[in-house]
Amino acid sequence: MTRPLVVQATFQLPYRAGGGGAARQFFLLRELARDFDVAVIAADDAGASAEAREQLAQFATTIVVPPPTWSRSPLRRALRLGEMIASRRPYASLAMDPLKAPLRAAINGLPRAPDVLYVEPSTIADWRMLAPSGCATVLGFHDLTFAAYRERARRTSDRRSRALLELEWRRMRRLELHQATAADLNVMISALEQRDLWRLAPQARTVLVRNGVDLDYFRRPAGSAPRPDGPLVLVGSLNHPPNIDAAQRMARDVLPLLRSGGRDLRLQLVGRRPAPEVTALGALPGVDVVGEVADVRPYLAAAAVVCAPIMFGGGVRVKLLDAMAMGCAIVSTPKAAEGLALRDGEQLVIAPIEQFSAALGALLDDPARTARLAAAGRAFVEREHGWATSGRALRQAVASVLPRR
Repeated sequence: MTRPLVVQATFQLPYRAGGGGAARQFFLLRELARDFDVAVIAADDAGASAEAREQLAQFATTIVVPPPTWSRSPLRRALRLGEMIASRRPYASLAMDPLKAPLRAAINGLPRAPDVLYVEPSTIADWRMLAPSGCATVLGFHDLTFAAYRERARRTSDRRSRALLELEWRRMRRLELHQATAADLNVMISALEQRDLWRLAPQARTVLVRNGVDLDYFRRPAGSAPRPDGPLVLVGSLNHPPNIDAAQRMARDVLPLLRSGGRDLRLQLVGRRPAPEVTALGALPGVDVVGEVADVRPYLAAAAVVCAPIMFGGGVRVKLLDAMAMGCAIVSTPKAAEGLALRDGEQLVIAPIEQFSAALGALLDDPARTARLAAAGRAFVEREHGWATSGRALRQAVASVLPRR
């Protein structure tokens, strides 16, 4: 008997070691493959393509389409901005337009029509144009994008930037709520964002599928523990605005305060595609911009403390779960821990940004507490964030929207 076909359309290749959304997509697709045939149509994600395709081939058909290219010239950026203002569409959606035609051609070229089109993330523009007739549509939210832009608008002091961000979040809200209402199913990453979507679009059908952790891959080497003499480590995509802001806060504010007290501390910034403003932080005393690495685990294992001074953005930080699975001691802001059932002083330290340096210093001075928190964090993710539980919820929800043939 032929199994239903689920096709995911996305702008990045799902990738086990990719972290963040790429890892989430990989593990959820692997779980879907228990009950469905799975195909992935994605843009070629630089540096991950060969390994990602090999991993995906174990359970899915993979089709790679040309990635979108964007000119960084001031003239082209000005033209794109003008296009956004004239079109009444959000810029993040317009940026995905180059993917529409190749994605649509790849879907139409499949040997059989999909039963379910699973589009992730939600910012892929006009996804309904990709869905063949009679196909159920599932929309994956990494976060509520409009809420992240709204928070950035509130925090920026530059009047021109604030005006553009205000325009972006209002247009993105209109688009996201319209898309969520039109979809057969919306896959939410946290109960907080599920609640917010219900409040704004009560007709939208949702399922909560929490982030998980690859508990076998992210495991501290036997006999090792957080190193009091190790560096502070910040991990994340270093071109993502919340992570750029976090890196700057750590390098310019938090680290100098700690070093001024006589500590010979270093800060490692680890993650893909460091933005120019992150790369520039490497000129500061004690800051190492490591950038993209093939395997993040050695950096986590060697860390004295993993730092997450996130001040805005949405979703659930997969990197935080990865660090807990590695048995790392963690200090985070309340925003970074949002959406997770974590308690300050039990699995990690949660401190407002004004108290971040003091919280880090106190933890560095207490190796016994550091070890206790690290062990509790590992136990937490083992109990609450295995991918099997998340996958079961997704399979059941997708099965419920299958079209009747």
